[in-house]
Amino acid sequence: MTPIIFRAQWTDENRPLKEPDQTLTLKIKSFAWLIFSIVFFPIGLARMAGWFIGFAAKKLVLPAAWDWRIDKPKLKLTFDKKWGEHSDWRNSYQLQEYQIKTPDGALLCTHHFRRRQSPAYAPTIILFQSNATISSQEHYEGLIDEFLNRKIPCNFVQFDYRGVDRSVKSAESARDLFLDADSVIQFVEKQLKVPPGQIQFYGWSLGGAIAVNVMQLHPECTNRAVLDRTFSSISRVPQSHLPSFLSPLLFWLPFVIRSQGWEINTVPAAQSLQNRILAIYHPDDSVIPYSASLHKAIPLPHSLKLTGNPYAKKHHLELLSSYKLEPHKSAQSAAVDFLISH
Repeated sequence: MTPIIFRAQWTDENRPLKEPDQTLTLKIKSFAWLIFSIVFFPIGLARMAGWFIGFAAKKLVLPAAWDWRIDKPKLKLTFDKKWGEHSDWRNSYQLQEYQIKTPDGALLCTHHFRRRQSPAYAPTIILFQSNATISSQEHYEGLIDEFLNRKIPCNFVQFDYRGVDRSVKSAESARDLFLDADSVIQFVEKQLKVPPGQIQFYGWSLGGAIAVNVMQLHPECTNRAVLDRTFSSISRVPQSHLPSFLSPLLFWLPFVIRSQGWEINTVPAAQSLQNRILAIYHPDDSVIPYSASLHKAIPLPHSLKLTGNPYAKKHHLELLSSYKLEPHKSAQSAAVDFLISH
């Protein structure tokens, strides 16, 4: 399968994500600050500590970019084999691989699942991965199957963030991940010709936070989004894992993570788009504790509490289809109901 290349551009929507140009004044200030840090050792030590925290945040926010435990070639072979053997998918969808080039030069490996007998511009859902998964792991297989089994015509686009699997260029801050998502929206609108009102968003964990923040940058995208077990902010997650009496000791953490460019705050965007968002959560989620969840942070008109899976260990990694809300209805089915009820 030969990938087709799409080149995203700088636009009015993504201009806030562009790094400021390094003018001579900024270069002089940066050099002066470096000298100041060397002369005054405590300042230099504090900056070094901030750099290490930022480095750790980069690894924690997107471990899929460096996790050696992910057997990527094997997953790629499994994905290709499953696509070939999965007769329902093969008979119902046409698969096309793309490479999306972002405005700053990253290349994103992207797949378009187009429903046969449907045009490329049919209603389309963009799938946003969590921080520790790659697209060939098929975390969204249950969602695609749900649309297929219910005979709902819909196309899907899934992609890997920069630095993950076959996507190229390392992410240096959260804004890079936002720019990746913005580039995918451009691809869906301009290459696939999908009307903005027909684009929907589906994000799991980190993917939900990225989806809702970029959705806010695109007011023309007036459709709905599902945020599956998403956090309120990056800095709130490590704090929520500590005993309550120790949490105040990390008062400085949000500032450091923000100064290193890795803070992702989901709440403001979710508040502005709340009528179009379904927030899914589990009160016993061990990865994103309920105190750090988006649902805990703000009351939303549409939410879904996961129940009915007593054998799950962490309640963050399990597929939605494994949670039965009713004898014959899964959480995955409820999420699809929300998307098609607009």
